[in-house]
Amino acid sequence: MTGRHRGAVNLDFAALARDCVRHLADLGHRTIAFVDRSEHLFRSGYQSAHLGQEGFVRGVTELGLTGRTYLCDDAAAAGEACLG
Repeated sequence: MTGRHRGAVNLDFAALARDCVRHLADLGHRTIAFVDRSEHLFRSGYQSAHLGQEGFVRGVTELGLTGRTYLCDDAAAAGEACLG
């Protein structure tokens, strides 16, 4: 694109996941699940999946909570099936 600037936004997935854990803990939750991307994406090195999981694990560890991670396909039904 000549003459135009392209913008980009990059999220801090680790901090986002950690902050979500803190928010849920503040609401009284002590057992929290993290539904991540598919196993295929995770194993292929998909960075946001790894960073989100790292932040989640850090958050539950820091607060002494029980956490469980799930690798699921992107469809809502797949996430529900993971939590079954």
